[in-house]
Amino acid sequence: MSEAAASRRRRYLVPLALLAVTGPFLVFAAPAADAAGGPCVNNHRQEPLRPRSPGLLGALSSGSSGAEASPGDGSPDEDGAAPPWMKGHPGQLPIIRGHTEALHLVTGPGSPGRTDRTFGIAGTDLGVALRGTDGGLMLVFGDTMACDSTSDNWRSNTIVRTDDVDYTDGLEIREALTRRGWSTRGRAVEFIPSLKQPGYEHTTIPTAAITVNGVHYVDYMSVRSWGAPGDWTTNYAGTVRSRDGVTWTPVEGSVRTNSGASSLTRLHNLPRYREGNENLQMSSFIEHDGFVYRFSTPSGRGGAAVLGRAPVADFPDEDAFTFFDGENWFSPGDAKPHSGDGASARYDVGDAVPVLERPVSELSVTWNGYLGKFITLYTTDGGLVLRTADALTGPWSEERMVVDTGTVGDLYGGFVLPGDTGRDLYFVATTWSNYNVLLMRTNLDELLGVPGRAGTGDDRVARTDPRPAAGAGYDPSGDDGLEVVGVVDYRDQ
Repeated sequence: MSEAAASRRRRYLVPLALLAVTGPFLVFAAPAADAAGGPCVNNHRQEPLRPRSPGLLGALSSGSSGAEASPGDGSPDEDGAAPPWMKGHPGQLPIIRGHTEALHLVTGPGSPGRTDRTFGIAGTDLGVALRGTDGGLMLVFGDTMACDSTSDNWRSNTIVRTDDVDYTDGLEIREALTRRGWSTRGRAVEFIPSLKQPGYEHTTIPTAAITVNGVHYVDYMSVRSWGAPGDWTTNYAGTVRSRDGVTWTPVEGSVRTNSGASSLTRLHNLPRYREGNENLQMSSFIEHDGFVYRFSTPSGRGGAAVLGRAPVADFPDEDAFTFFDGENWFSPGDAKPHSGDGASARYDVGDAVPVLERPVSELSVTWNGYLGKFITLYTTDGGLVLRTADALTGPWSEERMVVDTGTVGDLYGGFVLPGDTGRDLYFVATTWSNYNVLLMRTNLDELLGVPGRAGTGDDRVARTDPRPAAGAGYDPSGDDGLEVVGVVDYRDQ
């Protein structure tokens, strides 16, 4: 490690207080959060868990992903089975021994650049990642809070960028999109407007992003209303574009109107609903072989993922997309073969078959050069999982549990960082109780049970049995096998 990197790592350690360490792994942890599930307390220190009640973040009905009451939501139990950072001290995170580590906060009071002070980002989630045109990194966040009483405290989305793309020594946000454009200081602004009217258009949440031919694209969903945890209803999904990351405009022809959409949104004259559009409300993009592929799911956390693609030159015009039916690609409106008796049966989007079975949520897909395979991260009922495939159409491998709900009960949204193609997989994820974004790292050899490989460039050696906590009958599809060896807690500087 260079002296500059070592100095920087020491700087990251300053605001942290180690509560318990029984092993060699260290994580940077979150500030203590209030019972509503967020960072908005006076001094960001430990506070006892109180009964949940509507508040600053509670007014959002569950934040960007409706995760407020997911398993391990911070409710104390009577038998002491819940881990300590989920009963009485929300915001603490475990020190984990095994294939996956939580490195540090990217946003909020515990982040390296103090995004709460510099950009008014005290609480946010997601962190959908894309490449900047200069080779840097851009992160797109969902519902964002500043923890103050200003009129622009709640923004439905924000966007930041950095030239810090060496993730091995952490990740620090350098700039945010503000009223003055990109700036190293100033309130981050909402760049996809929303009405903020429950039942009509409550918020607009980014779900996917990609840079194609020097143009940035962000796919988003117009949320009509939040329902039960993990369940929400959208008006439509659409795409905005920008060349400079400052001025964003809707892409005509990109809108997929959902059934039962409200006629009152910030986007007027919605296209007519077409059969199957309900399956195209949340997305993940990847460019490959002259196409932009789009994995799509319904709104909420219970759906499967279908696959569409458009030629790079036509992306993201919805009429240019073809869809995979399990064997071939079809365009909606094409005549189906073997219809018989002169029938005029035609394809619609609903004929696309799932390539990833339900439940799939907050999906991220990328190519990993180290494995020589495509990989996907997504959230299921049991936690955050990873799968691999030789082709985007599949077949995809069985799920490998990266972090299950028994380790971190409210983790969601694992988005792989661009340019990350090595053995150590770097991604961002969010915990609802802390409502901030974390930088995380997974050793793919250890996760997949691959013996250590020579020439990997560091002294970490993968174990043939990578899960020290795994016992007899261990099932890697449902158990991460991670071992918690301590807890770190953030203290305000």
